[in-house]
Amino acid sequence: MSIKNKARIVASLTVGGFIALIFLAVGCKGEYGVIEEERVTFAPAQTVALDATPADIEPTQTGVTPVPVENISAALDGKEGGALIATVDTTRKVTYKEAEAAFRERNYAEATELFTRYTQRKPENAWGYYMLGLSAKRAGDLEKSVQALQKAASIDPQHLKSWVNLGRTHMALNQPNESLAAVEKALVIDPSARDAYRIKGRAHHQLGELPEAELAYKQALALNDRDAWSMNNLAFVMIGQRKFDDALPLLARAIEINDQVAVFHNNLGMVLENKGYFRASEKAYESAVALDEGYTRAVTNKARVAGITEANSAGDPDFAALAQRAASAIKSWESISAQGGQ
Repeated sequence: MSIKNKARIVASLTVGGFIALIFLAVGCKGEYGVIEEERVTFAPAQTVALDATPADIEPTQTGVTPVPVENISAALDGKEGGALIATVDTTRKVTYKEAEAAFRERNYAEATELFTRYTQRKPENAWGYYMLGLSAKRAGDLEKSVQALQKAASIDPQHLKSWVNLGRTHMALNQPNESLAAVEKALVIDPSARDAYRIKGRAHHQLGELPEAELAYKQALALNDRDAWSMNNLAFVMIGQRKFDDALPLLARAIEINDQVAVFHNNLGMVLENKGYFRASEKAYESAVALDEGYTRAVTNKARVAGITEANSAGDPDFAALAQRAASAIKSWESISAQGGQ
């Protein structure tokens, strides 16, 4: 199926009323306990700025009017950032490659400082602000990240990665409405931006807009049928509505693809427990704890299920068959029409 056809996927979902299960809410660490890593795209090495060292590789900027940046230190640096900058030689020019190297080495506080100084010197470069936003986010300064990503998007409104990561950062700040606005901008630029659909699903879920959350996750999966996180997140939406029969195949498939995520196993355990598969549920919780010994909710869930000794406890379901059922369902979502019918 072509990318164009995949990008036009829209589903019509009918979802029953949301039933808030206190046990489920407490029992699950949450599908966002481990946020997916940003897929970082670095600036293309296309041209070298005239005033740059040979290592200072700049992306080609076409049709971009330089945007003056006033008081950038005050706008983008907190108290810690200001103190940090005061300790370094501010007369030396920072190159893009130097700042990018600090990011690649996971020295995010240093990368934040270096990209801040780089954007002072190259305020017209959207990639500089984009990398400043990613660096600040990973350094834990979410407000600075938002400001930098907004600046990148204002310089280059077609900068897809800035809009997507702005949506992510707003979610980290518990701002789902702002996140939705950002990812909608991304989807106008590229309707096949699958990461944007996953973020969109999270935002709608947080707002309690469950049909919209389900749709967004299905769109993400139609574009990438091995997106285990979207499978887990969609299953979590269904768990909250007691749609365990729908959630179970998705979680089986997610674990078939990636069995190293504790959250997936914990969520699977919750579904199995609610369906009466107590021994299989206990095994799922054990797997979660084995992957993350500090996962206290999975430890609590395992202890609770271990105390259930009913003789009629069902055996293990056929997880391979369940995973195949999910794979087939996801395949069918690729043909959902743009008009919302199936």
